[in-house]
Amino acid sequence: MIRTTRTTCPFCGVGCGMALGVEDGRVIDVRPLRFLADPERLTTPLVRRGGRLEPVAWKTALEAAVAALGTAQQVRDGPVFSYAELRRLPDAFLALEQPPAVAAAVC
Repeated sequence: MIRTTRTTCPFCGVGCGMALGVEDGRVIDVRPLRFLADPERLTTPLVRRGGRLEPVAWKTALEAAVAALGTAQQVRDGPVFSYAELRRLPDAFLALEQPPAVAAAVC
């Protein structure tokens, strides 16, 4: 019996969805998921207000992110955010053998 498992493509930092057909513990089919047409895909940014996520304009969402990072930085008195993107599968393997911060930008 073939079982379908949803997963994420490891080949770049985009994180596209994939559907794997699995039979007897072996992958026998790989299909891309059409996340751009997914009805559950977010198409507008959300900001938490009063415990609820509310749709907002992009400018408002970015301002909220900047404010939250600024507050966190004051509380911690130092870096609060790092970013690393693994662009290819070989980079993912390299990251397993290297310290966690393969590439980081700190604000």
